[in-house]
Amino acid sequence: MTRETRPGKWRWLRHVAWVLAAKVLLILRILGGVAIFFGSGAGNPLIHGYVVKRLEKMTGGQVTYGPFLFVGFRWK
Repeated sequence: MTRETRPGKWRWLRHVAWVLAAKVLLILRILGGVAIFFGSGAGNPLIHGYVVKRLEKMTGGQVTYGPFLFVGFRWK
């Protein structure tokens, strides 16, 4: 390998490392946002609707049930 090609190789590897790091950071932020959304209770209507639809599809009948509360995180 000559001196002229070496800097180009490292520049490419640095670029790949930055892109991978940005993708990992983006995925972690999305997962954190989803965890906060469902953990705070704001996603309870979505979960409730999904569960009702799945149960109705599985049983072939109408499904109703009381209030639904999903609390993912509890800090004391």
